[in-house]
Amino acid sequence: LASIALAAVVIILSFLQIPASKMAGDVGSRAFPLLSASVIAVCGLLLLLRKSKKEEKAFLLPFQWKRLIGILLLYLMYYLALNFLGFLVATPVFVFILCTLLATAAQKNVSVMKRIIFSVVATAAIYAIFQLALRVTLPQGIFKGMF
Repeated sequence: LASIALAAVVIILSFLQIPASKMAGDVGSRAFPLLSASVIAVCGLLLLLRKSKKEEKAFLLPFQWKRLIGILLLYLMYYLALNFLGFLVATPVFVFILCTLLATAAQKNVSVMKRIIFSVVATAAIYAIFQLALRVTLPQGIFKGMF
């Protein structure tokens, strides 16, 4: 139902906001949104009409919801720490904690040294790509001017 409603909104908006082409034989700029919305509507209709063969399961179990909320809170703390501590300090700590959470969830025994090495290498690679290659300034935080 949601995809059918989305398709209806896209179709209405494309007729209201996208002007029709004035050139003869030109499909105009409305064609792509209308085609996309039509495909979305047909897929939504097919999903609505098909019968489920499987027993329905919960999207996430209670302990998985807790893990998801914990990871979202970790991302929020990373966002806040990024401007305060800077990219080069906050990112390896964030990646290390995230790797620990994901390894625990997958019941994998990944050594602390491997997680540390991965965190540092991932941070260095992201830094090299953005700061050095793309020349995108990354947050320096309280250590501004030191790196």
